[in-house]
Amino acid sequence: MSENHGSTAYIIRETKMSPEKLEKLRSGQQDVDKQKTAEVATPLAQAVTQAKGETAVIEGESDYELITAHINGLFRGSFEQNLIIQPNDLVYVPPSDVFFVAGEVRAPGQFQLREGTTLRQAISLAQGTYFKSATNKGIIFRQDPATGKLNEIPVDIGAVMSGKLDDVAIMPNDVIMVPNSRVKTISGALLTAMGTSLMWRIPVGR
Repeated sequence: MSENHGSTAYIIRETKMSPEKLEKLRSGQQDVDKQKTAEVATPLAQAVTQAKGETAVIEGESDYELITAHINGLFRGSFEQNLIIQPNDLVYVPPSDVFFVAGEVRAPGQFQLREGTTLRQAISLAQGTYFKSATNKGIIFRQDPATGKLNEIPVDIGAVMSGKLDDVAIMPNDVIMVPNSRVKTISGALLTAMGTSLMWRIPVGR
């Protein structure tokens, strides 16, 4: 895999399974025997090597959850984040550190993060918000680098854009969501932002 990749891998997983099983998958544990796991599961390091910065097509109306993993350590022999990839998981590794803008903007998607990028610049790159957007209820989803936990940061995007509030610095892998009736979760926001991309599905157990 090229060294020109971001620091985070995104795993998009269908959530039509029990909460208990999802928790086991997040922690890398399995509730099936080892032989079966070997047949169907793929370590993240192998999946990342296969993905090469591409994405995968998502079809249908299933519910999804977003799992993130720091991958730089995988190439230095540190495998704490070497999560287990399950059948039908979608793995996406951006070619560099990026951020996402989704919801009621004219051009949702992913954008390369440059030093000093702010919320105002991010919304401008997404070609602005629609008139019907609830800009006073914006959310920035940001991953805690220490724990990996996704935090929701409320932000009045309209007030920032008009100069009534200070601008906000954008961090690697931030997901900026301008609310609408269809995109309500971090997974939905990311799927919308990636919606026009060519996606790539990891073939597990081969």
